[in-house]
Amino acid sequence: MEKLCFGDGEKIGVFDGERVTLYESEYILRFREYAETRTKNDEWKFGGDGARFRGDYDLYNARKTEEVCARINGVAWQNGKVVYSFTVNNASGVYRKDITSEKAREEHILSTSDEEILSLSRAGELLAVTVRRDGATSSVGTLDMNSSELRTLTEGDARDADPCFSPLEPNVVYFDSAGVGRNAQGEFTGDYAPAVLCSLDLSTMQLKEVAAEKNCALVKPKFAENGDLYYIKRPNCPEKRGNVFLDILLFPSAF
Repeated sequence: MEKLCFGDGEKIGVFDGERVTLYESEYILRFREYAETRTKNDEWKFGGDGARFRGDYDLYNARKTEEVCARINGVAWQNGKVVYSFTVNNASGVYRKDITSEKAREEHILSTSDEEILSLSRAGELLAVTVRRDGATSSVGTLDMNSSELRTLTEGDARDADPCFSPLEPNVVYFDSAGVGRNAQGEFTGDYAPAVLCSLDLSTMQLKEVAAEKNCALVKPKFAENGDLYYIKRPNCPEKRGNVFLDILLFPSAF
């Protein structure tokens, strides 16, 4: 059985058909170490004898631990290594991890504080990624792993997400797209229109609607090795945090 990689909170999971092994993200580990160091420095500044002498003694701030919010957003295989995207506080990026060697250092591909890199899919040296710049909308883009060039391919008032490459059409990206719900003042209501499946030809930039169903959201397209397209179909409802176990129960619906 081919190994399956996935994100498990802050760690990278690999299932080999019999057991799951979890691997740490070096970036997240280093970020937490830096946060602990800064906390200790603050304790020295605000909680020591020097602070008492200066008159700025503040035991509460001295012991206040810096909050770190971290998660693995997406993973993909590449020649025995795992390429993964992550978010840590206000930073996001893509790294490559060699899970066959404990001593091998992770390879940096991209770091950014202007956008968030979410799901990803690989075809050769190119990644199809979800790029989010605000809380309501997101775009589909590509990331060249050799040059670290990030290109945004879609735009508009929509949530374009979960891109994947077709094994039969390696230059075509499939993804789901849902229009953003807004009130009369233009404010995001928290709701989306039913998501539809789309394809984008990277050679011609031709965009097509592949599948749609009234009152149902079609999301998370994936391909089998033989080229069959699968996706999750679920009743459209206000956007909530994804539930991976529910998604697994609903998966697959074939197109």
